[in-house]
Amino acid sequence: MVFIMNSQYKAKAELYSDQASIKQLNQKLKESQDLYVYYYQVNCEHCKRVSPFLIPLAKKQGKEFTILNLEKYPDGWNQMFIMETPTLIYYRNGQEFGRIEGEHTEEEYKNFFKKY
Repeated sequence: MVFIMNSQYKAKAELYSDQASIKQLNQKLKESQDLYVYYYQVNCEHCKRVSPFLIPLAKKQGKEFTILNLEKYPDGWNQMFIMETPTLIYYRNGQEFGRIEGEHTEEEYKNFFKKY
């Protein structure tokens, strides 16, 4: 039982390993040509369903990817114009270029990545 719980914790910790602070995110936006940012909340039921397939899918895109926990950094709501979670935004040269908000299927996220 302990092993299972430790494995689940480790898997979740690894899933969210590319988290950034608001300050780090703003720096990445200044430095990166292409960046995907996943805005989520720990207690968001939609995020809990989407994250296990969205985060690995995003990391496979060959472009920089980071995560912002809006519960930990609530200023992100206003600074990044986030209306709901989950939200995935694609930035090009520091400017928002594409956005998908709310819970979507894995196929819909794949199409988002193909588009951007």
